Amino acid sequence: MIEREAARTIRRLMKGFPIVTLTGPRQSGKTTLARAVMADRPYTSLGGRLLPVEIKSGKTIGPSFFAGLRKWVALAGEAAMEPVLVYGGEGSFRQAGVRVLGWRKSPAALPKGS
Repeated sequence: MIEREAARTIRRLMKGFPIVTLTGPRQSGKTTLARAVMADRPYTSLGGRLLPVEIKSGKTIGPSFFAGLRKWVALAGEAAMEPVLVYGGEGSFRQAGVRVLGWRKSPAALPKGS
């Protein structure tokens, strides 16, 4: 594989950030690039699906918390997975078609890719 400028940038970013997200148009080589750059590290691919996540610091849930997720799902259409709202509280439940997760439970409850 030809060394890409993007590969050097991703490696540099990985030194300073625990999570690096790779986005781009369909069929542009994102997975190939991720596999090449992160061959020795775990990575997650959602297989073309999009996971809308909203993070709020409040310990209580308000109706306005769901507005951004509804808009995002409407724009993403069928590619969107079930939206997730992470908040500063403890409980986990579903409300208005959204999985609501307390911040302590969110990492274990989010979907795992391939």
